[in-house]
Amino acid sequence: MGLIHACLEATSIYGHALALYLHQQGHQVSIVNPLRVKGYSKSQLSRTKSDRADAKLIAQFCRDLKPAPWQPSAVEVSQLQGYTRRLDALEHMLTEEKNRLQVTPQDFEADIVAHIQFLQGQVETVKKALARAYSGP
Repeated sequence: MGLIHACLEATSIYGHALALYLHQQGHQVSIVNPLRVKGYSKSQLSRTKSDRADAKLIAQFCRDLKPAPWQPSAVEVSQLQGYTRRLDALEHMLTEEKNRLQVTPQDFEADIVAHIQFLQGQVETVKKALARAYSGP
């Protein structure tokens, strides 16, 4: 199998597992800003919007513009990103539940309060794990 140059759009974290796998196999991987691909699409006068057309467009973008190779983050950086993403997600859920509590029928209040307490515990657990993992010497 020959080496490939794979291109992925930077859309959240979902493509990173694939990018990491391809990189570990010795392939060149580029993770590009979707706005660059959109600009390229306009320059090609492409208007078709489907998964197949998007994949073809990204492949052409990669072939023509040869974007810079992506390098995976150090393990410590990836772990820190994982902790902070999880903390952000939990805090977002907590805010949603607190807002929901303000407008919910009384029948659901106990359930939402219990979920808020659970989420607060999860936030504290992640914060403690983060502090343990990244406390200075």
